[in-house]
This record gives sequence, structure tokens and C-alpha cells, in this order.
Amino acid sequence: MNRYNSNCNFNNISDLGFSNKCNCSSLPPCPYPTPICPDVIGHTGPTGPMGPTGPRGIQGPQGVQGIQGFIGPTGPQGLQGVQGIQGPTGPQGLQGIQGIQGPTGPTGPQGIQGVPGEIGPTGPQGLQGVQGVAGVTGPTGPQGLQGIQGIAGATGPTGPQGPQGIAGTVGATGPTGPQGLQGIQGEIGATGPTGPAGDPGIIEAYGGLYDTSVEALTLAPGTPTLIPLASVMPISNVTTGTNTITIEDAGVYEINYMLSGTAALGNTGDITFSVQNNGVAIPSAEITQRVTTNDSVQMTGSTIVTLNAGDVLSLALESELTATFNLNANTNASLSVKKLAD
Repeated sequence: MNRYNSNCNFNNISDLGFSNKCNCSSLPPCPYPTPICPDVIGHTGPTGPMGPTGPRGIQGPQGVQGIQGFIGPTGPQGLQGVQGIQGPTGPQGLQGIQGIQGPTGPTGPQGIQGVPGEIGPTGPQGLQGVQGVAGVTGPTGPQGLQGIQGIAGATGPTGPQGPQGIAGTVGATGPTGPQGLQGIQGEIGATGPTGPAGDPGIIEAYGGLYDTSVEALTLAPGTPTLIPLASVMPISNVTTGTNTITIEDAGVYEINYMLSGTAALGNTGDITFSVQNNGVAIPSAEITQRVTTNDSVQMTGSTIVTLNAGDVLSLALESELTATFNLNANTNASLSVKKLAD
């Protein structure tokens, strides 16, 4: 049975007759280093001689540059030295040829002032000396003359509105203004009571026309438009034509006329309703009304005129502006004549 493993450690120490398994010095010689007991450390052997120094190794690569350190704090400023005593001015030497300007040297002490000589010719201006230490501020001089007035500045912004002033006295009454436009014709008043019966005379001539059709009339500025009269009233000694009545017997006649409808103008303007004799308006049978868009129009009139045999009567409507006149339903226009005397 082997007594050692590969490291010369014993496997079964009782086979060697040892009672102390850590008495390692009693073990037979081992070709390997002396085994170490698990519980006791052996004595350190003497240090062997130093071996020869090995050859120098190849220099390694340069290491990475280290991080730059922080800038140290600025030291305190030194005290200003005491100003030296100013020496006397030395005599002025002859001016030499100006050489190349060298660096400025330190200022030397000033020499003792010599005896003043005769004033020589003014020499060329020397180089400007080093600026001396600023002297103590002198006293304030007298106030100078007022300067020239400066250019006017830009206009400032408008200030806030001031409070309202006290009301002035009432002015004199102005002149009377021009007379206003004629007002719109009022509505037809209620029918008055029937008058007493007149003397039953004999009417020699009479007749009339009227219209009930709903129709739109187009009115051109300044041009009379005939009003349709399609229906005939009872007649005697007069004749009727298309929208006209023709007088057969000369004499004095009463004429009655009426128009009802709606005016449509683009703006405010006048319309004129008239009875025409042979195409000319009878002055006493003209009615003018000022209207606007969709104004209701109701115009009636009566006149007495002298007519000749053959005169032709008709109704016409004229507008100041281009307009449309819509005839109402039922009776919307009428024209009648009645002879009163020869």
C-alpha cells in the first residue's frame, strides 16, 4: 500500500507506526518538498544566495499623459514702493544721431539742476517720456460759458387728454334751414256722408275704363308708361279704345282717376301718376309721391277741364329711377269722364 500521494502526503499514517500524524520530521525522505501537516507549519529554511541579475527588458511604451492639474489661486498684490525724491534737472546735451530705438531702460535718478544758461534755439521735440503717476485732483475751476443750444430732440408722445372744459355760452340761433321735402301722401280718409240729391239734370256724355288684372309694369326714368284699362264702364257719347277714352262732344268735363299698387325702386325716388290728353299730362291731374322699395301706393284725384271733340284721354305712370310697379288685385286703376256743360 502506497504511503504517499502525488504530493508526498501520507494516506494512512497508522501503517508507519506513528501516533502523531503531524510528526512530519519522522517521515521517510521524500523526493518532493517536505509535506506540510494540516495543523502545524514547519520552520522556514535559510535564504538562498541571490541569483545573477537578468538582462534588462525592452523599454515599455510611454504611458498616457495625465490629467492637467487645477490652476493655483492668484497670489496677493505686493505693496507699492515709496516714490523717490526728484533730482535736479541736468544740462541738456547735444543731440546725437538718433539710433535704432532700443528697449526702454529703467529710469535713472535725476541729476542736480545746473546753472541756467542762455536760452538756446528751440530744439526738436524729444521723445515722449514715460507717463508719471497721476497727481492729486485740483480744485474745480470756474463754470464755463453756456454752450450753443443743441438740436431739438424728437417730439415726445402725445400726453393724456385733459379734463373737459367748462361749457361755453349758448351761441346765437342759426338761420332757418331750407324747407324739407314734401311728406308722403297720407292714406285716403273715410268716405264722407252722402250729400243731398242734386237737380236731376240730363248728362249728355259720360263713360269710363278700369282694370282688375295683376300685372307688373316696368318703368324707365323720364318715360311715361300707359296703365292698362281692360274693362269698360257704361258709356254715352264717348268711345273707348285700347286703354283710352275719346271725347265726341266738346264741353266742360269732370275727370276722375285712381291707381293702386306697390312700387319697387332700387333707391328712394319720385313716381308721378297723371291723366294725359293726347299724350300730354293735364297739369291739374298730376300726383307725385316719393317712394322706396316695396312702398304701397294709393293715388286718387278729380279735376274739371275743357275738352275738345276728338281729344284722347289715358292714364300714365312715370318714375325718376328705374322701377317696377306691381298692380294690386281687384280694381287697381280707373278713368272716367262726365260732361258738365257745353
